[in-house]
Amino acid sequence: MGVAVEGSIRKLREGVTLTELASLVKGELQGRDFVVRGVCSARAPRKHCIGFTNQFSDQLDIKEPTDGVAFLAIPGSVAAVGLSIIHVENPRRAFRTVASYLYVDETKPGIHPTAVVSRMASVAGDCIVGAFAVIEDGVVLGSGTRIGHHTVIGANTLIGPGSAVGSHTVIGSSGFGFEYELDQAWHRIPHVGGVQIGADVEIGSCVVIARGTIDDTVIEDQVKIDDHVFVAHNVRIGKNTLVVAGSELSGSVTVGEQCWIAPQVAVKNGVTIGANNTIGIGCVVLDDTPDNAVVVGNPGRILRMKTEVD
Repeated sequence: MGVAVEGSIRKLREGVTLTELASLVKGELQGRDFVVRGVCSARAPRKHCIGFTNQFSDQLDIKEPTDGVAFLAIPGSVAAVGLSIIHVENPRRAFRTVASYLYVDETKPGIHPTAVVSRMASVAGDCIVGAFAVIEDGVVLGSGTRIGHHTVIGANTLIGPGSAVGSHTVIGSSGFGFEYELDQAWHRIPHVGGVQIGADVEIGSCVVIARGTIDDTVIEDQVKIDDHVFVAHNVRIGKNTLVVAGSELSGSVTVGEQCWIAPQVAVKNGVTIGANNTIGIGCVVLDDTPDNAVVVGNPGRILRMKTEVD
């Protein structure tokens, strides 16, 4: 059997009107109602479809065609004749709600016949495990977990309910830990810890997360990790933090809750990043940072401290 793992099987909900969507996002509909047949972008509007714009302007820059097209936009926005608008305070957030409602995820649970699942692993009955995935001894996959094609979940990894791991990702490999001995050679330090991943975590494709040396590497609830990220041994990432593509967190780094780690960030081993930090693109973080800091540059420096309006 074929198993899709990343929500790729989505079917358009039929008969949904703009009035229904306006009620869903608690917005105000301006213009004519119609049945929605899909989504579109502001650059390429399509008839009977809905998109969004965050443009703060009295006149939306939407060209033809406009008849039978709808956009989510901020209150007070106006546009060409024939364009329907649902006024909402946060168009992008409303679009996520609308798109999730319009396209129903019909992916079915299952383990692909080419996957290798250890008898010593615990896999909930509603999980999805993709083609050629490997689930090793002592792994626990919580309810609704999705594991991508060609992904390896190493021994003693716990993944909480509702979490998803992309394709070609490795979780629970041994970290890069060596000691220079008297024989003038590098010798590997055994890594005997595991990996703990919380609930509703999303981990992209081609990611590597190393097991702990002694204690576990920990990824807390609601963390989102983009493609091509490396997380070293003993790292701890706090709740609701986002780590974007190409970033590297060295050994024993601690990242607080509610942080944004931009693309291509590198963090030195042992550094603690405070809660609610924004780490700018390409930043090299060499020292601990306080809570609520915006950090940029190489080497990283504090650009400013966040206020309540950030």
